Amino acid sequence: MTKKEIGAVACLYPIPAVVVGTKVRGKTDYALFGNCGIISAAPATVYISSDKKNFTNSSIKKAKVFSINVPSAGIAAATDFCGLFSGKKTDKSSVFTAFFGATGAPMAEECPVNIECKLKKIFNFDDTEIFVAEIVNSFVSERCLTNGQPDIEKIAPLIYDVANKYRTIGKWSVDAEKIGRDFQKQAEKRAEEAMRTAKTEKKAAKLLKKNKKQEAKREEKAAQAAEAEKEAAKKLKKTEKKAAKKVKKAEKKAAKKLKKVKKENNIAHETVREL
Repeated sequence: MTKKEIGAVACLYPIPAVVVGTKVRGKTDYALFGNCGIISAAPATVYISSDKKNFTNSSIKKAKVFSINVPSAGIAAATDFCGLFSGKKTDKSSVFTAFFGATGAPMAEECPVNIECKLKKIFNFDDTEIFVAEIVNSFVSERCLTNGQPDIEKIAPLIYDVANKYRTIGKWSVDAEKIGRDFQKQAEKRAEEAMRTAKTEKKAAKLLKKNKKQEAKREEKAAQAAEAEKEAAKKLKKTEKKAAKKVKKAEKKAAKKLKKVKKENNIAHETVREL
């Protein structure tokens, strides 16, 4: 896969687009935050952060309480409006219908999820202030519950894209933890298969080595047999040559003897005729 450098861009997904509710000069104010996350599940702790110049920061530090409201895709325009205009100059109290919990921090009724927070610590990092807060209570619209639990598809939380777009959660979902355990099982299965394959390959290699050894022995025996056959043929040829020589010599001797006998017979016939 070819990679391309795009610079120091915080490409972490999804980036939640949340509406932070505070009180400004006695009025409800809503501001759009993109830097928000969970620090701890127990105790339930979250954080939000923004530029030190953000007008909302002073309200949080003064009241020491605020709310985090999770907007749905249906109220994207109102949410975006809260991020475009500062509460310092713009009255945003009527953008959403406010309701209040134990802390008195204003929450937006139109947002399906509302988290009531109590400020615990503030951290400074360059030009950014990070607000760490304890969750006092959480509220979810009844229509966004399934079996008493928040249903992310029904909530349809608004998320921010670094390409400067708003998106929401799609239909795809899997069971958390189960998919990881399934991955582990698949990994173990692949490892077992790899081990079996390795054993099979090792066994096959061993058998191949044995077969090659046996083949080498057979070739060696065949070569020895060929050599022995060659030597036997050589000896046979030598023996045949000797036998042929003997036969020829015997034939020559027999022919000589026959000639002598014939000569003697002729002399005998001649003597008989003279008598």
